[in-house]
Amino acid sequence: GSLLLNAELPIAPAGKVANEGELTPDGVDVLRKQQWELWKAQVSVFTEGATNSLKAIDGKNFTGMTEAGDALYNVCDSCHQLFWYPPTK
Repeated sequence: GSLLLNAELPIAPAGKVANEGELTPDGVDVLRKQQWELWKAQVSVFTEGATNSLKAIDGKNFTGMTEAGDALYNVCDSCHQLFWYPPTK
């Protein structure tokens, strides 16, 4: 998660072309900079979910693992909807 808080972290490798329906890496970077506080909030939730996942794995807690996995999926999906796909007008 801490890597994602580096505002200069490239969104994608140089030369990466966006798939149909996606913003370009430069477009994602613009959104990230414009909405930095929202980006940081998403990263915080992601980091918490990853930490909870590791704790559940270490504790061999199946229910905790599935709950943490669901939380991670939801925050990843939310972030992609906010930053990866073009905003609808």
